[in-house]
Amino acid sequence: MIAILGMLALTGCVNLTQNASPSLLNWWPAWQTLSQPQTPPPIMQQAAVDKPAATFIVRFNDEPVLTDIGKTFRRDEAGARAKFEIWQDDHPEMHGLTLIRAGYSGELLIGLPKNDALGRSPREVLAALKGMDNMAYAETDEIAHPGTGK
Repeated sequence: MIAILGMLALTGCVNLTQNASPSLLNWWPAWQTLSQPQTPPPIMQQAAVDKPAATFIVRFNDEPVLTDIGKTFRRDEAGARAKFEIWQDDHPEMHGLTLIRAGYSGELLIGLPKNDALGRSPREVLAALKGMDNMAYAETDEIAHPGTGK
């Protein structure tokens, strides 16, 4: 009997909320009703970096500045890019290249702009990167396509 009375009371409240005026519902908990449709939160936009002509995955040995950039890139992209540009000034092979991403492991994704001021090809940039004394590894960032030899 108690269960039936409880169900009747609950259906009465639901019916009341569906048919009543807004002023009558002031006693109803706010979490029960939605005044407006919910919209998803905006997606954070990555800092604007033009699509490069080529990208390279690189990692350097014994470069504390680049280690710090990798650790702070996700929190402060602008600051990490500024540090990279300062570091880049002392490394002529890196001039004109842009920092696209940096990982905690110290790996960097570097981009060659489409209109490179020095007129370099991706192959020339890769050769210059591999020739740096402090380079652990450098390779082009490409997607492998099975069966095509690329």
